[in-house]
Amino acid sequence: MATKRVLQGLLTDVQIKAWIRAGAPLAKSDGGGLTFTLSKAGTATWVLRYRMPGRRCEVTIGNYPDITLAEARKEAGQLRAMIDAGKDPAAEKRKAKQKAKAAKPIKWLIEDYEKKVLRHLSRSTNRTYKRQLERIDKEWGSRSAEEINHADVIELISKTKGTFKTHESGWRETETLYIVIREVFKHAAGQHIIQVNPGLGISLEAVIGKRPKAKVRLMLTDDELAELMHAKMNRQNQLSVWIIAATCVRVSEFSTALRHNIRTDELTIKRLGAGLWHIPESKTGPAIDIPLAPPVVEWFRELDSLALGSRYIVPRARWPGSRRTAETRPLERTACGEPSTTGSRTTSPTSGDSPRTICAPRRNRICGRLV
Repeated sequence: MATKRVLQGLLTDVQIKAWIRAGAPLAKSDGGGLTFTLSKAGTATWVLRYRMPGRRCEVTIGNYPDITLAEARKEAGQLRAMIDAGKDPAAEKRKAKQKAKAAKPIKWLIEDYEKKVLRHLSRSTNRTYKRQLERIDKEWGSRSAEEINHADVIELISKTKGTFKTHESGWRETETLYIVIREVFKHAAGQHIIQVNPGLGISLEAVIGKRPKAKVRLMLTDDELAELMHAKMNRQNQLSVWIIAATCVRVSEFSTALRHNIRTDELTIKRLGAGLWHIPESKTGPAIDIPLAPPVVEWFRELDSLALGSRYIVPRARWPGSRRTAETRPLERTACGEPSTTGSRTTSPTSGDSPRTICAPRRNRICGRLV
């Protein structure tokens, strides 16, 4: 049986322009289902009409002249190939629209991650992660989470590394960025927004070079530690140094320690088997309780007796002959006996119920030795 020949290429640009000038609604076939339509409002559109089992269908290709006659014929040919393969172009187009509508942009994903995950982490983690989330939002905010792939991640990592002057600072900041990218897309995968985490399987060393060597921790030898423990200083400073060395706390935690948070009474020791120092939550970390060994308990008791009426275990001392004015800021003395150099102005010391400052370099070196 002879195959029926379908005529195509029946229309010309001259005809189409004439119909548009006339403005009368119409539908003209170019053959093979490709149809030029003109609405009452004057909108010229290309439509492909076709049949699926048991029904007639049509799919819009686009408007004229945005889609030229030649482009409409080419697109119609591709759609006919889909139909011959058993696919319905109109149904596929509807699915694509629904998928695009359901797609979540990166900006939404970041906000959802902050609300559901990040807010439950520590303050320091929030501060560090939000800096990286701002980078991600600036780079990808308007894009869909499904669009991001390995190449996009590598590009952002490389770009971020190039903004730092030193290899060490750039490496550490970029590593944090990479961690945050993985966590955000892990959150997306958990909600089935994406199928594959684009942050997985990337080697940072391959992208930005080898990890810088870790700095050697500064610490004292046994002889230097013994010399420090027996160094000549006033009794209050000596006790302070011993306590910091024994507990390895931050200097700020010790210098702001309140007396009521240090429990060296016999009842506490009998109940817990040791003294107890409670350090409240701060911007550097959560609250912790440090057990105090018998020698440390005795040091704290002696230091407590020297605190007099202060709330702090190490109150600021009054310097003879000093005067306090509204324009000056109190100058703190370190455990080494030297004035503190923090602040931009030289100020006079005062007495009062406020903490002292202990020499930070000594604390770091001592704790570095004992950790």
